[in-house]
Amino acid sequence: MLKKFKDAREAAHAERARDEAEQHLAELVADATRAYEAWEHAKLDAGVVHVDGVQLKKNEVVYLVLNGVGLVEPRRGPTQWVGGSQGVSFKLIKGVRYRVGGTRGHVVQGEERPVVIDTGTGVVTNQRMVFIGDKRSTEWAYAKLLGFSLEQDGAAVFNVSNRQKASGFAYQPEVDHIVDAVVSAATAAFQGSEEHQAVVESFLKAYTDAYAEWQSVNAEFNAGSSPAFGPPAAD
Repeated sequence: MLKKFKDAREAAHAERARDEAEQHLAELVADATRAYEAWEHAKLDAGVVHVDGVQLKKNEVVYLVLNGVGLVEPRRGPTQWVGGSQGVSFKLIKGVRYRVGGTRGHVVQGEERPVVIDTGTGVVTNQRMVFIGDKRSTEWAYAKLLGFSLEQDGAAVFNVSNRQKASGFAYQPEVDHIVDAVVSAATAAFQGSEEHQAVVESFLKAYTDAYAEWQSVNAEFNAGSSPAFGPPAAD
């Protein structure tokens, strides 16, 4: 009886360990696949010269079109009154109250936060980023680009010299790795071929590192047998 109990417990433990290992492998496959897709997009091989609703400039090529994105701009929150006391009130007659005392407070300006103010289409070209929305359209030209941030999931924020405050567009986090790759590569390519190649190589390294980690864990888990599925292999 005790042996059966021990055998059942060991079998349950082994099954749980295998489930965890399979889950870990699936996560590694997903990571390597995203890294591969980012590397492929960073090459900027696929470009089109026509997008509905976008008036392209001379020699402008489109690398990425994102539908259903939001235009993000900083907006100040509501002003608040803090630090004041309302004093004490008491009733004089029915429906009439008298207030005495109280201290003076002060006004605190609301904090600025990024807010989605419009929805539409985001476009990344070899010359600029563009947003075409229901209410307004705007662009961020690479020639005027001071910096950009891709650190937040599902958001790209740009700072240009002809605009006082940074702005950008928000999108589905599922395409975050693709947007990161295309924006990084396109802005680098605008500076020159060497800068672009350096970005491509950085995405290639991220992919090869992720693929190598999957290979190592898969070899240990499957003991040399062919995996059921895996990330795409580099050409």
